[in-house]
Amino acid sequence: MRATASALPLLLAAASFAGCASAAASPLPSSWAAPYSAAPDVSLEAATWTAPPALAVIAPPAEDAPSKEFDRSGLYIGAYGIKSYENFDTSGTSVDTGDSDLGVGLKLGFRFGRFLALEAVAENVTGFEIESGTVSSDLDLTAYGLQGKFFLLGGRFQPYGLAGFGITSADVDTFDLDEDGGYVRLGLGMDVYITSNFAAFGEVNYNKGTGSTDDITHTDLQLGVLFRF
Repeated sequence: MRATASALPLLLAAASFAGCASAAASPLPSSWAAPYSAAPDVSLEAATWTAPPALAVIAPPAEDAPSKEFDRSGLYIGAYGIKSYENFDTSGTSVDTGDSDLGVGLKLGFRFGRFLALEAVAENVTGFEIESGTVSSDLDLTAYGLQGKFFLLGGRFQPYGLAGFGITSADVDTFDLDEDGGYVRLGLGMDVYITSNFAAFGEVNYNKGTGSTDDITHTDLQLGVLFRF
């Protein structure tokens, strides 16, 4: 028992020394502490989101604006020259006629959209040669009519068909002949646009006389210009 009692102070002194040594020990290496460091401060403000660029939309090409201008509705006027080839019916008479002559014409029209136009025309062809025996003279044709144009295509080049009717007068001064009657017309042509307001046109039409002028048949070639309002 005395040996035990004398050893107890030595054990207490050794324990006290060990505690002091542990308290004075150096901290853990920084490489060990890094994984356990506190998380960085995270802002609670909402992050700003930037939208991606808008995707390009591939659209079909727009219709050519000038094309719409060529096909538009509206009023127009025209002037033209005529080369008229006669096919007068002189069978059973002693009258001979010349082959062709020149004339002029004016027109006032209105276009109803892409496919249809209506025209009023005034035309005069002078100087068809008329001969009977030793007497010769000139036959002048004057015509006023209405005709519809039916366009087959739109755009700058516009082929068309036409049909019309009107009144006509055949005047031969030397023979004191003045016949008034009517005519019907069928034809084909094309308008060619230079600008949206100006166009040139060419046309061929067949004209058959009716009534008192039923023997006055002729085919006309026309070249002229149009102005679109």
